[in-house]
Amino acid sequence: MGGTSPPLKEPTTCNAPPAVILANALDPAALIPLLFSRILIHTTCFFQKVILVLTLFLKKDIKKYSFILCEGNMYCHKKILGFIPARGGSKGIPDKNIYPTAGKPLIAWTIESAKKSAYLDDVYVSTNDESIAQVSSFFGAHVIERPNELATDSATTISAVMHAIKVLKEQGKEYDYIMILQPTCPLRTTEQIDACIRQAVDNNQESVVSVHAITHYPFLIRHIDQDETGSRLNRILPFSSTIRRQDAPIPYYVDGVLYLHKTSILSANTSLNDATHGFVIDSATSMDINTLDELLACEKQLNTLSK
Repeated sequence: MGGTSPPLKEPTTCNAPPAVILANALDPAALIPLLFSRILIHTTCFFQKVILVLTLFLKKDIKKYSFILCEGNMYCHKKILGFIPARGGSKGIPDKNIYPTAGKPLIAWTIESAKKSAYLDDVYVSTNDESIAQVSSFFGAHVIERPNELATDSATTISAVMHAIKVLKEQGKEYDYIMILQPTCPLRTTEQIDACIRQAVDNNQESVVSVHAITHYPFLIRHIDQDETGSRLNRILPFSSTIRRQDAPIPYYVDGVLYLHKTSILSANTSLNDATHGFVIDSATSMDINTLDELLACEKQLNTLSK
């Protein structure tokens, strides 16, 4: 797909019409294949389910999963919402969520991977920004209008989650699980989305967050407390720094590429990062974009994967 993104500039797309936003974000050379791929997403969904059922049949699991061909994309009779929080007004990268990234707006990568899922029944984007809403609709997501008070710099993701659950419930839509997909993690795959769902539902896990193993053991990390003797070092982890690496537990970093929670356990005080279970992913797909350098590095990977 497309080449590198244009240099960072002052935000101009927030008030631009949708056609201008898409024209700026989409690589013209990739436009026709992109539109064709969007059609294929819808036409191949049924065949993906057929293949899944046949595979499970060969594994003698057809009784458990035969309903996959029925209404929606339900997995084990669980209705699952794909939720993408995408507020406007980003500071580090202007209009970050719709910034041109490897031939399409950044958020499009997350929407498309979610739309291809065999198990997500619906995909919604929560935003306070009209440009993000229009781009999200173009790529096939439903949109929930988020109140501005839930889209400030200090607003939490869980507040947007609870608002969305309330709005959808008022529309007669209720879900057993909600999967939260940050639009700044475009390297996640549909396979990871579906595997995470299978893990949680099959094992009745209430909450799951993606993690990846870290290679640098954190036993030498300290925090500093000031006392009468000066800067006193204190261990963060309850391990001696002399512990042998082979005797230590494997450390995992909570990367937040995937969050999956039972909706029944969520509240305004829920900490998404403190999920009860981890879903292990490859660190290569765990990038979370916060700076232009990270965006450009991610774009190189996306261009490589798209070849």
